[in-house]
Amino acid sequence: MKIKEIAELTVAELLRRKKELREECLHLRLQQRSGQLDRPHRFRQIRREVARIETVVAIKRAAMDAAAAAAAPPAPAPAPAADAASPAGDAGGATKKRPSRRKARTGDAKA
Repeated sequence: MKIKEIAELTVAELLRRKKELREECLHLRLQQRSGQLDRPHRFRQIRREVARIETVVAIKRAAMDAAAAAAAPPAPAPAPAADAASPAGDAGGATKKRPSRRKARTGDAKA
């Protein structure tokens, strides 16, 4: 299927087609294991078509989410916390320094 043909389908049809392709891939793998595979190039074709379908589904879902977000009223902003010690959230002002993970170097080099 070409990308234009895939884009014309609904999300439900795309998911059904993806399931069919996955089943076909399973059958091809079984044929390959038994030594009866006639069209090994079909693996690549199926993988690519599944990727096209997943791309179109993601685009359509993102468009639906954007449309739903645009139609929904905006959520109220949360009120700022009044008991915060500082804007950075640092209570004491001083931070503890972590010990270094590097080994201490000794003056003599081993050869």
